[in-house]
Amino acid sequence: MVTELRDFLQMYNRISETCFTQCISSLLERDVQSDEVACVQRCADKHINSNQKIMQVFMEVQPQVVAKRMEKMEQQMAETQAAESAEAQPQTAEAAEVQPQAAEATEAQPQAAVEAAQAEAVAQ
Repeated sequence: MVTELRDFLQMYNRISETCFTQCISSLLERDVQSDEVACVQRCADKHINSNQKIMQVFMEVQPQVVAKRMEKMEQQMAETQAAESAEAQPQTAEAAEVQPQAAEATEAQPQAAVEAAQAEAVAQ
């Protein structure tokens, strides 16, 4: 609300300054001349109409801009996720290779224990 009021006042001040500079030719007279009044009216109307047109176009184009930004963000997120999953896959493959080796090692341990027990039994 405050920013809207500030924006409105800034626009009003710009229009006032521009139209005053363009239309008021002399400050020597006490009254404003009719041609100056007409000039200020035309100037203000032009600024207001152009501002309305700009806002109208902005309102038409803004949803398209937002949609494009959303698409870009989704694409970037998908690329980031793909990169993260690509980094995680080699680790998973390495873990899969390590698991059979670990299984072989755990199978070898009981066999070694059995062989040691058999050797002790034979020795006795």
